[in-house]
Amino acid sequence: MNKILRFSFVALLAMMGMNVSAADVIDELTWDKLLEAGKSNTYQDFSEKTITSNAVYSGNASSGADKYIQLRTKNNNAGIVTTSSGGKLKSVTITFNKATTDRSIDIYGSNTAYTAASDLYGDNAGTKLGTIASNGESMTLTVDGDYTFVGLRSTKDAIYVDKITIVWDGAGSTPETKTATSIEFAEGYTTRCTPGKDETVALPEATVMAGETAVVGATVTWASSNEEIAPIVDGVIKPVNGSQGSVTITATYAGNDNYKASAKSYTLKLYKGYVVFAELVKDLNSSNEKWDNGGELASFWMGDLVDGEFKSGETLVTYANGNYTYLSDGTNHMLFFGKASVFGNDEQKLKAGDKITMDYGHEQGFDAIWGTAYRYNKLPEFKVESMVVRVKSENNAVNYTTISVDQLGNYLNAPIKIESAQYDSINGKNLYFNVGGVKLAVYNQFSVDTKNMELGATYTLSGMGCVYKTTNQIYLTEFVKTADAPAGVNTISAAKKNGAIYNLAGQRVQTMSRGLYIKDGKKFIVK
Repeated sequence: MNKILRFSFVALLAMMGMNVSAADVIDELTWDKLLEAGKSNTYQDFSEKTITSNAVYSGNASSGADKYIQLRTKNNNAGIVTTSSGGKLKSVTITFNKATTDRSIDIYGSNTAYTAASDLYGDNAGTKLGTIASNGESMTLTVDGDYTFVGLRSTKDAIYVDKITIVWDGAGSTPETKTATSIEFAEGYTTRCTPGKDETVALPEATVMAGETAVVGATVTWASSNEEIAPIVDGVIKPVNGSQGSVTITATYAGNDNYKASAKSYTLKLYKGYVVFAELVKDLNSSNEKWDNGGELASFWMGDLVDGEFKSGETLVTYANGNYTYLSDGTNHMLFFGKASVFGNDEQKLKAGDKITMDYGHEQGFDAIWGTAYRYNKLPEFKVESMVVRVKSENNAVNYTTISVDQLGNYLNAPIKIESAQYDSINGKNLYFNVGGVKLAVYNQFSVDTKNMELGATYTLSGMGCVYKTTNQIYLTEFVKTADAPAGVNTISAAKKNGAIYNLAGQRVQTMSRGLYIKDGKKFIVK
């Protein structure tokens, strides 16, 4: 930057209320300077990022589909830190994106280099310098004290930032003469596992690089963000049997007289393992509130334990539509939400009647369905991260159980039928029926064509049992009309709203006994 441009920029910042001088060095952090484009909302690890100063930035963030810097507190690893100093920290300015409301960013200072953003969630966070709240488009924190490293993280939940401006006092600082380094991991290292007894996970093969050249004799040290569930012992990770959660594993190179320090992190996910389908369903239908509060990382291996040994099993697809795949072992039922793929055939789609397994064959081995087991508005489901199955057979029978409305809560995610349901009303995708004087809620989740359904007609409804918060209902898959609407129902329901009351025969009435009536185009029941 030439002197004229530098002076103009410093003057502009001064007019904005920021404390700057000609000796200051200013870093402006935007998503495109830290993150790789085209990653949608995926959170990315980044490292070895330099802007204008000698500061080196590392961390974990999302570009929000190439729009802004997105930070969060989930997984305790998102944030931005400096692994090399830019001088004495003077101020931090946050320019919030308009999508951010009622959120804030915590600013930390330290005189010890950070290794990864996960440092900000533990004992290595340094000194909390202050919090910048999103009650304005641009807010500045002026630093009181001497700090040479900075860290930033969301106070709570997701937050969206257009720009972060960090001002360093460059007066008296000496030019950087050390060579920058980075750490590369060899491909193929483990990023997820289901911890069992005496489980060990190998660390990646790490190489310290100076540009395109490996630094001879350079070694790294390893650290886990959660030693309670994934300690590093004797050069391997030893996850605790049955543990689950996300852990940040960090490799750090300390540097020397010739080379700068560097660090690189990755996320290891630990999944609670389920072998038997019935155990997964039982857990998600228990009273434990953890399933309503985010649930747990889980892996389902679709098998059985016979004399302590695993044997592969199979389950039946009872219904499949888009991201919705319903599985059953004949007694238990579960919704798997997410993309399901068929092993060896990416074009094939699962369908009702397929029997599937996770056993790919003798030479191919087997895998699990990976994801999160939780309850969505009280509905048990498995949110899929990875689901690649093998279809063993097709066109198997899927049996829909005929039940009454009061039995719905016992048939969640199961294929069911309800008979003698009189069509009462519709509100968007919500359809309402009268079944023997009991109101039945039906949700048209799968966009079944219902335009020919007749008000007042009677139907047999097929669908998947579900619940929305406290209301048991059906996700409709099919309907069959079993009786026409009584004469006059459609005419009266569309008639002028004049407060008059009609019976289903279309006759105006003055007094009512028990039964179904129409007033102002809406039916109601007198009990």
